[in-house]
Amino acid sequence: MFLLCDINVGIFNLSDFVTLPYLIFSKLYEFSVIGMWLFYLPSQVLVALSCEIKKE
Repeated sequence: MFLLCDINVGIFNLSDFVTLPYLIFSKLYEFSVIGMWLFYLPSQVLVALSCEIKKE
């Protein structure tokens, strides 16, 4: 999930360097704005849950 988040952050930051047609890149950019959080937040929850100490 962290890898997918990093890919979306990279797409978000490439706006000055990409030479794709505007319509294609704008859709990709719009998804990356949401996508980076879509993958980052669940990964943080899973990391937090994996550290849960079981009390017996």
